[in-house]
Amino acid sequence: MHPLGAPALTAASLTILADSAEQICAFMQLMRDRDFYKRPGVAETIDWGQALVTLHREALDPAVVEETLGCIFKYNDDINAFRALDVNSVVGQAVAGVRPG
Repeated sequence: MHPLGAPALTAASLTILADSAEQICAFMQLMRDRDFYKRPGVAETIDWGQALVTLHREALDPAVVEETLGCIFKYNDDINAFRALDVNSVVGQAVAGVRPG
């Protein structure tokens, strides 16, 4: 058992998930604003969030995005189009909660 008990462990986990959820939603909105053949929808967002939780990722970074592109995009052409972007910039915008003007 966690030294502080189940409520403290649950609260800590929910805080991590809340922070990750904001980054995930910001990132996915940036992807929906781009011209992909199949823009990621709600199902892809949920799948990707579950994958990130399973991988114990608390924050987005370019490496984890690259590792999980198959959860975000259904088509290889969209994956390749994403890889042509400045991935560091896109992830940075999502993490900062900044949307391009």
